[in-house]
Amino acid sequence: MRRSANLWLPLLSILVAAIVTIANLEIQKRYSRFDDFAPRWTAARWWLRTGASPYSEETYAQTKLIQGDYGLAPNGFDNGHFVEPAFYIYFFLPLSFIEFIVARAFWMTVLEFSVMVTVWLSIDLVGFKATTLEKSILSALVLIFPPVAKAILSASVLPLFMMFLIWGCQLALKRQGTGAGILLLLCLGLVPESLLVATFLMAWLASRRDNSFSRVYLIELVFLIVVTWILFPDWVAEWFGNFVRLHPDLSWVNTPLNQLAQLKPADGKIISIILHGLLGIWLLAEWYGIGTFSDRKSVWKLAMTLNLIYFFNLLTQGVYLLLALPALFLGYKLLVEKWKIIGKISSWIGYLGLFAIYINRFFSEPDLTFMETTFPAILLPLLTLIVLQWFRWWATESPEALIESD
Repeated sequence: MRRSANLWLPLLSILVAAIVTIANLEIQKRYSRFDDFAPRWTAARWWLRTGASPYSEETYAQTKLIQGDYGLAPNGFDNGHFVEPAFYIYFFLPLSFIEFIVARAFWMTVLEFSVMVTVWLSIDLVGFKATTLEKSILSALVLIFPPVAKAILSASVLPLFMMFLIWGCQLALKRQGTGAGILLLLCLGLVPESLLVATFLMAWLASRRDNSFSRVYLIELVFLIVVTWILFPDWVAEWFGNFVRLHPDLSWVNTPLNQLAQLKPADGKIISIILHGLLGIWLLAEWYGIGTFSDRKSVWKLAMTLNLIYFFNLLTQGVYLLLALPALFLGYKLLVEKWKIIGKISSWIGYLGLFAIYINRFFSEPDLTFMETTFPAILLPLLTLIVLQWFRWWATESPEALIESD
């Protein structure tokens, strides 16, 4: 059986991907309202066909035409424009040879697999002991988690890069700095908050006399910029000019802390500045003494870093809630360590209860836009923050969260 796995496993994967893609063709017809895919697909296709800049009005017009043909609306941030650094076109070049509706369905399949892999990586990252069946159920449930499901329905690019981010963190903790550096650099232009994660990992690996992460991160950045400059000579000016035309000021910034501050509108701006400042100080305080962290403490600190960085999410996009998963699973791991069977039962009740709250909230107030309102944006990361603080000593000082540690 194992000898033939090299043959039947790829064939099975292709078959499953084909079935899921066919299902997505029907799903997007019924449920997709907003679209993040067309600007990137059009930018790649139109550049290959005509040499047009991805930031040109010609490319934008084609995007609007395609979205109109399929009854899709652009998201509220790019309004149908290509707004990323030009090298992200490379990810969409293969798909640009396929008709839009099929390419979009296939991209949704890629995102669905990315989300499931992200859950597996998050579980493995924190060392949560779960069976293959349990991991499969935990992963599948995330696909119907409303903030993540909305990103898939809009064919967003972010779930793939959330997977890269968590994968990079896992590789870094395994002292595989080269792979981690490549993955984190790929995230930079689409998940700018990943720079904070990269800084943490650079410092953590450097304290262990491993500079491979920072070296490959910087080399790859220069390589991407130079290669893209050759293919798109004016891409930096066009990218920046396009962005400024769309957003001439910083009014587009809307982090979860901004939303929290707006609960008191009169002093919202001042409260927001204070909250972001305090969060930055908290993050730096957690990194203090990074060279002395044990492996167990490093996992906790990384989970805390990802959880805190979520609150810097510039547009309060729900898919960023995937950053809270390592903290969530770390809490479950410690519950099981401390209370065994009761801990596992409590973990499942908590997991299913959390999903029930989000799903009930979604169906009571349906919203398919890519930005989350305050309650769904804050609930999960606040809960995981409380869990991390509750288990802080057990996770960072005790070799195992035994009941005697009380």
